[in-house]
Amino acid sequence: MYRTTRGAEQRRLQCLQDIQNLQEEIKLLQISNEKLNAVGLDDMSFTELASLGNMLDEGFRIVDEQLDNAHEEITTKRLFEYDLMGGDWTQRIEKEDLAYQSLLAGRRVALRNKAREFRLSPPETQPWRSDDPERLKLDIDSLEMEKERLRLFNQRMLGKELDGMSYSELFVFSFEISGAMMKVVSMKKIKRDEEMGKTKRPRPSVNKQEELKLLQIPNEKLNGEGLNGLSYSELASIKNMLNQGLVVVEEQTDKVVFVIIIFSQSYRFDF
Repeated sequence: MYRTTRGAEQRRLQCLQDIQNLQEEIKLLQISNEKLNAVGLDDMSFTELASLGNMLDEGFRIVDEQLDNAHEEITTKRLFEYDLMGGDWTQRIEKEDLAYQSLLAGRRVALRNKAREFRLSPPETQPWRSDDPERLKLDIDSLEMEKERLRLFNQRMLGKELDGMSYSELFVFSFEISGAMMKVVSMKKIKRDEEMGKTKRPRPSVNKQEELKLLQIPNEKLNGEGLNGLSYSELASIKNMLNQGLVVVEEQTDKVVFVIIIFSQSYRFDF
C-alpha cells in the first residue's frame, strides 16, 4: 500500500512539473503570437517594432507567393470541375471554404484574447487543478496540443510550414498578416513621433486619443492617402485587404438583390 501511494505521489508531482514547464512554454508562444498579430505593442520601442514589421513583411511576401501558386492550381482545377460538375457547384464550394476559414480566423482571435486575459489575471482567479494523476495526464495532452497549435501558427505568420494549406486558408491567412502589418506601421509612426518629440505620450486618462489615432492611420491608407514611403509588401497588403473587402461587399450586394427580387415577386403575388 505504501509503495502504491508513494508511486502515485511521484507520478502526480511529475505531472505537475510537466504542466508547469508546458505552461511556461505556452506563455512565451502566446506572447509571440500576440506580437505577430499586433496585440500588446504599446511596450515595444520603435526599433523593436521595425524588426517585427520586417518579419511580418517577409512572412507576407512568402505567403503571397504561395497564394499565387495556389491560385494557379485552383484555376486549373476549377476549369476541370466546371466541365464535370458545373460552375455553380464549384463556386459554392469555394465560397463555403472561404467562409469556413474566416470563421476559423475569428476563432483564433477569440482564443488569443481569452488566453491573454487568463494570463494577465491574478493567480487567485486561476481555475483549480485536480490532483488526480489521470486527470493531470489529460491536462498535459491538452497543453501539448495548444503548444503545437501556437507554434504552427507563429511559424506560418513568418511564412514557414505552409505546405498543405488550401487557397482559402492562404487567402485568409494573408489577410491576417496584412492587418497586423497595418497596425505595426501605425504604432511605428506613433513611436517615431514620440522619439522625435513631435508628440507626447498620452496619459492613461486619454488613451482614447491614441486609440483614435491608431484607427485613423489605417483608414487613411485604405483610402489611398499617405502611401508614400510604403514598401511593396505593405502596398500589397493594403491591396489584399481591399480585395477581401470587395468580396464581402459583393456577397452582401448579391444577398440584397436576392431579397429585393423575392420581395417584388411576393408583392406582385399579393395583388
